[in-house]
Order: sequence, then structure tokens, then C-alpha cells
Amino acid sequence: MYKTAASRLAALKSPSASIGLYVDCGSVYETPISFGAMHLLEWMAFKSTTNRSHLRIVREVEAIGGNLNASASREQMGYSYDALKTYVPEMVELLIDCVRNPVFLDWEVNEQLQKVKAEIGQISNNPQGLLLEAIHCVGYSGALANPLLAPESAIN
Repeated sequence: MYKTAASRLAALKSPSASIGLYVDCGSVYETPISFGAMHLLEWMAFKSTTNRSHLRIVREVEAIGGNLNASASREQMGYSYDALKTYVPEMVELLIDCVRNPVFLDWEVNEQLQKVKAEIGQISNNPQGLLLEAIHCVGYSGALANPLLAPESAIN
């Protein structure tokens, strides 16, 4: 049931926990030479670090029934981890390791570039997705007009 704190913040007792780390580093911080960097970083989330291989990360998350997610926006990059709350210390440690210590192995980057290309191909076949991106680029000026998706020229 819901429990209301003195701050009037309602909380639901639950056996699960969701933690997130958000970094101010969206596409608004990109320049024409770096357009698409956030798009690739979103795909590179939770890959190999200086302390763990990608396989080890996957196995650690699966062992506790967790779920990892990364999302990039125009103003932020978000990393989240959901699992049972008894595993919060392990969740925090893995999340921090993945955000602070990525190694960007050549083969992982190349693999993710192929996925970015495939995603751009799918989106280019979706008029609604293209329209929303075009409206945003026309509706704003300056850094907010930067594309959220990597332009094809940036990944070739």
C-alpha cells in the first residue's frame, strides 16, 4: 500500500528497486563534427569496462534478474538498472563502473555502429519519426536544433 512521507511524497512498498544515473551530455552539446556521438554512446552503454567484460556484465545482471537500460535525449544521457532491492549495492557498483570506466573496444564500437546504421535505416522508413525530428530541427535554433540521431554522414 501507499505510504505518504512528511514531505507529502507517496511511496509504494515494493521488493524491487530502480536506480538511475543521469548525465548532462545530450545532443545539445554536440558540434557539427561530433553529431551522432550521443546516439552511439547510447548503444555503447553497458559494454566492456576496465573492470568487466561485456559478457561478465551480462552475467552479473542476469544472475540477479536485473534489467539495464540506456537512453539519450537532447539534454541528457540516462542509465538505469532495475532489480530486487536487496541487490542495490551491487547495482550501484556496476552502474558506476559502466558509466565511469568504459573501454570502447574497436570490435564493440564497430558492432554498435552497424546497429546504429540499422536503426537509422528503420527510422528513415518511418515518416512519423522523420517528421518529428524535422519539426524539432526547424522549431528550435542553436544547439536544441541538433539532431538526436546520428546523421548517415557521421557513421560512414
